[in-house]
Formats: sequence, C-alpha cells, structure tokens
Amino acid sequence: MRINSGRTPGELRQEPKVSKNYIQISLPLILLLSLTQCTNREPSVKDIEGPPSMASSVEKAQQVSFCDLIRNPAQYNKAIVRTKALLHRNQENEFLDDPQCGVEAAGLVWVTFDSSYVYSDEKLKRQLIELIRPKPGAPTGTARVTVVGRFDGPDGGPYGHLDGYRFRFAIIRLERVEETEPTIGASNLK
Repeated sequence: MRINSGRTPGELRQEPKVSKNYIQISLPLILLLSLTQCTNREPSVKDIEGPPSMASSVEKAQQVSFCDLIRNPAQYNKAIVRTKALLHRNQENEFLDDPQCGVEAAGLVWVTFDSSYVYSDEKLKRQLIELIRPKPGAPTGTARVTVVGRFDGPDGGPYGHLDGYRFRFAIIRLERVEETEPTIGASNLK
C-alpha cells in the first residue's frame, strides 16, 4: 500500500525517528554552546595591564631626570623612559618642562598620548584632566607628573603647534599626578 508521498508506511514511521534523534543530539549541543558563551567574556580595559609589549616596556623603563633628557636627546632618542616634569596645557599647546632646567624654549617638550595610554589608571587620568584644564584668570593649566613614554629627539622634529618644539614625549603610562602652581616656562609661550 502506497501513500501519496510515494513511500510505504514503514518508511514514513522511520522518518520521524531520524529527526527526533537529530533533535535529541543537537539540542544539548546548542544549549552547551550557549552556556559557554554566557560565561566567557572579553576582558575589559581595566582587567588588562596593557598590551604585553608595552607592559614589559613600562616596567623596565629607565628613570631619567627631565633635565638630562633634554640635555642629552641623542642618548634617549626613541627610548621608553620614566621621568618627572610639569605638564602644561593651554588652548593650543600641551607640553612638558621643568623650571630647574632653565627657561630656554629648547627645554619644552611637546606631549602626545600613545594609544597604550588608555591602560593608565582612570582616577589619575581624571585628576590630570582637572588640573591641566585652563581656568578663568589662569589660561594655562599645570600639574606635576611622573610619566612613562617614548622620547623623540630632534631627528624627527620639529613637533607640535607651529612646529615650535624640538622634542616630543608620547605618554604611555601616567604614574603620578600632583597639583602645582604654574611656572614661568608656562607663561612664556608664543
């Protein structure tokens, strides 16, 4: 006896068994995969110290006085170093200097922020933004900072606003921020 589908009754009864077995096997697999996706998550920026290459570079960065950095630029060119300086910011400039090095324009270092800067401590970043924000009556914001970054000497320059800087410092990590008064160097901008 044939049914309209052209199959015998025995063949029709086996068809639901095959799809029932398929469902019994695939459903647990789908559930298992779904559960593992719910428990796995991508690490957030706060979970990571930084890209592995940068984390070790930051840890091994040589401590260099800011004055030594600008007096011996060839020695530190393209090097990742740790230094302490004053970070100044106004409407057109963001730079490092240290009044102990002298008030010469050659001592001002243009500041940029490396893409790894995102791994710096959020509290320190907020504190820095607040301190270097220009305020009424004080057009230049200033903070004393300890930073790790890549120093670029005069070979690749000039740098910054109107090419006014012989050196550049790309901040990779902000380690310390302190409040300070603006200095003479900050007010002698072009």
